[in-house]
Amino acid sequence: MYVGHTLSVRRSTKANELLSVIFDVEDGRSKDVGPGWVRLNPDDPEDSGIQGRHPLFMDPLANGDYPHSMRSLVGKRLPKFTKEESKLVKGSFDFLGLNYYTTNYAAYASNHNSVNGSYTTDAQANITPQQNGVPIGPKAASEWLYVYPVGIHEIFLYTKRMYYNPLIYITENAPTSSLAQNISRKYDTVFLNRSSFPAGFIFGTGSSAYQEDVRIMKEMNTDAYRFSISWTRLLPNGTINGGVNKEGVKYYNNLINELLAKGLTPFVTIFHWDTPQTLEDQYGGFLSPRIVNHLKDYADLCFKEFGDRVKHWITINEPSIYANNGYVSGIFAPGRCSAWQNANCTGGDSGTEPYIVAHYLILSHAAAVKVYRDKYQASQKGSIGLTTVSDWYVPYSDARHNVNAAKRSVDFSLGWILDPLVYGYYPHTMRVLVGNRLPKFTKKESQLVKGSYDFLGINYYTSSYAAYAPSQNNLQLSYNTDSRANATAVRNGVPIGTQASGSFWLYAYPQGLYDLLMYTRTKYNNPLIYVTENGVSEKNDPTLSLKQALNDTHRIDYHFKHLTKLSEAIRDGVNVKGYFAWSFLDNFEWAWDGTINGGVNKEGVKYYNNLINELLAKGLTPFVTIFHWDTPQTLEDQYGGFLSPRIVNHLKDYADLCFKEFGDRVKHWITINEPSIYANNGYVSGIFAPGRCSARQNANCTGGDSGTEPYIVAHYLILSHAAAVKVYRDKYQASQKGSIGLTTVSDWYVPYSDARHNVNAAKRSVDFSLGWFLDPLVYGYYPHTMRVLVGNRLPKFTKKESQLVKGSYDFLGINYYTSNYAAYAPSHNNLQLSYNTDSRANATAVRNGVPIGTQASGSFWLYVYPQGLYDLLMYTRIKYNNPLIYVTENGVSENNDPTLSLKQALNDTHRIDYHFKHLTKVSEAIRDGVNVKGYFAWSFLDNFEWAWGKTSRFGIYYVDFNNGQKRYPKLSSHWFKKFLKK
Repeated sequence: MYVGHTLSVRRSTKANELLSVIFDVEDGRSKDVGPGWVRLNPDDPEDSGIQGRHPLFMDPLANGDYPHSMRSLVGKRLPKFTKEESKLVKGSFDFLGLNYYTTNYAAYASNHNSVNGSYTTDAQANITPQQNGVPIGPKAASEWLYVYPVGIHEIFLYTKRMYYNPLIYITENAPTSSLAQNISRKYDTVFLNRSSFPAGFIFGTGSSAYQEDVRIMKEMNTDAYRFSISWTRLLPNGTINGGVNKEGVKYYNNLINELLAKGLTPFVTIFHWDTPQTLEDQYGGFLSPRIVNHLKDYADLCFKEFGDRVKHWITINEPSIYANNGYVSGIFAPGRCSAWQNANCTGGDSGTEPYIVAHYLILSHAAAVKVYRDKYQASQKGSIGLTTVSDWYVPYSDARHNVNAAKRSVDFSLGWILDPLVYGYYPHTMRVLVGNRLPKFTKKESQLVKGSYDFLGINYYTSSYAAYAPSQNNLQLSYNTDSRANATAVRNGVPIGTQASGSFWLYAYPQGLYDLLMYTRTKYNNPLIYVTENGVSEKNDPTLSLKQALNDTHRIDYHFKHLTKLSEAIRDGVNVKGYFAWSFLDNFEWAWDGTINGGVNKEGVKYYNNLINELLAKGLTPFVTIFHWDTPQTLEDQYGGFLSPRIVNHLKDYADLCFKEFGDRVKHWITINEPSIYANNGYVSGIFAPGRCSARQNANCTGGDSGTEPYIVAHYLILSHAAAVKVYRDKYQASQKGSIGLTTVSDWYVPYSDARHNVNAAKRSVDFSLGWFLDPLVYGYYPHTMRVLVGNRLPKFTKKESQLVKGSYDFLGINYYTSNYAAYAPSHNNLQLSYNTDSRANATAVRNGVPIGTQASGSFWLYVYPQGLYDLLMYTRIKYNNPLIYVTENGVSENNDPTLSLKQALNDTHRIDYHFKHLTKVSEAIRDGVNVKGYFAWSFLDNFEWAWGKTSRFGIYYVDFNNGQKRYPKLSSHWFKKFLKK
């Protein structure tokens, strides 16, 4: 049972103040209750009474009096409610506010003398966050706060049962860290989170250049982490009697707690080849049966210290490799082998010792499993197994002797370890060929070993061909020759697969994983399997640049193909429940000129293939924009880029190449990003490339006409989009099963007043931004207002073009940042025609001295107005037949202030406020019928913002532009991570 209270973060964290009265009633309204939960010691009968004695401060409100335990223990020092006061207090709430942060253990404490009576001792209970040196949960930055989510569940149930199931609001709940503790509770994702949106709703983020940060975006999105405990880190002398290293225990407790706090499941290996040197010196390590009890005792210590949290135990990693490389070839510790095998060995016999070592490894495993099952499994609810490794062996030919050689090879690797675990004895082939050199299990040992697993771990890297080999003379007996099979990776001059540059023995052969798993299913009664290692290496080449070294396309290929085969095996009935890539880190490994005719840059294709594959490997869906304002300079020089109709076919060909090279994996295509911004800023104001405008508009422009060119450019952008969509639909969509659309951007416009001329000005403003592109795509022509006001300067679609453009989308992307007031503006003279004045509307963010919203410090044009996003989405639903929409950009900036410390720069509460409020409005729009299917925050990283460069920061990750582009998570990234948790 659990009881107790702890003060919320907003109050002092001093220990004595933590126990001050938390619940109060003021002006007849409910206020917050700030409890922590207290877990009792189940082994102490005295603790059973604490529940009734620990003050909960809810009794007066629910029952009209203090708890019986308080009245008994505090006595006359506890004020009494008069009958009138009791009636006043009882039921004085419509809801309860509950603040929860942490949980403590509670233990009985004897009565203190009455002279020094204190609230802190009256409960006769001691509270502590630790039990037997193990914290109740991961510790946060606040010294009193330990993460224990179960506590809030228990408080809910207790409050429901004891206080008549009142209406509850969680008014505070958050972990504390140097950043996360600054997130206001109004942004708590209890109230707005992924579940607020429809199933299948996609959340993404945008960035301009830093694709290499996929790893940071998703933080790999793995579920589990497999690591090994070092025997001598816990037992420096190898035995319990030799003493336990408490610092070692603490180290692994911290690691396990950290993994669990991050949502990662620990898979823990007890022995990974690090035999204590003392045991090697005393009796030869695994050459002696004495090792069995010592490993059993070491495993017992692990179960005792960590088993309350570790639920997947691997007793031994790859026993066959330890036996082979340590006692056959001698290339691993302890470096033993026959003298003729390796002159550097310290002694040994390659024909006997590996079998002895493997025998005691198996018995040690079985002894550890028995301890776990006898003492811990029932209470700890975990599982235990062993990890073995094996190549797959393909017969060198169909000849029977080679087929049999392949079977024996599997017996001498996989079967060597698994046959005893499943059947209680070694494979028949080994018993025949090795003879008396192969140890035998006694009947008792066989019973101990047989069935000593809940799951099997299988490590797979490569395969070989196996060919028959004749018997060797009895003078040079070795495990390597006992199977009477030669293993080779090459047959008739052709390797079985691509050789890894960093491992001479590793040839990529994914089919081998499938075959090995299917064999295990059939031979070993379809056990529960985890593929605990699978991976490929590359040579550590110091001549490579960092960029070259990071370009591991071979690894993507390896994992992709092996995971494909793993999936096939599962479909075919193999009981595989997990896959671990080896390894997360490099470690110490034991011993467009713009045209197709101008040529395709194969390295560019390779770059994007790598990026797309990496995204998919990390579970991230690529949304790919084909044109984001980077018109090839050659096409600008040849014919003026988007001022010419020639651009349409060239963009179409470029898009065709993209679909061809990447469309098998890319299922969401955006032809053009924000065409209105490209046309406006590049051809009206001239502040973007190619920097064209009327001379009166900007003296720095290289030429242009702000009253005609933006409309021409937009026209060819729309036709280019439609041409690309047609190619996709005609050639690729049916087979690639993807979707295609265009992303536009628009402010929302609020009438400056209710006067009709201002209302109409707002409508025209939307037509000249959103309608400029969506009217053609939906209806096949420009908005009526534009056709009237722009006149002959606005290009016209031919009938064929109109048919091509109309309906050229599967979805629409909408970028939204800000809103403006729109007021009527009179017509300008015909000498200074400009897109900026053609709408006869003035846009302003300020009305009667009051801005429409808070101005972003890093963008003079951006005022925060979340309602505008809702209104824009609702307008799009009604005006454009409720299309499928992705909000493809939404975000806010801050000024790049070099005077701020890094801690200050990361504290972007304004960004959390922005996204929280805008996402709330997106959620409202969805509930009101808008077909929004995704939301992308702009941007993931601080970036070079076009005309404004590095003066403004939009990222949820901070980029240190002066220190190698190093990234740091801003406060908003912590919020998003919590918001996006599945």
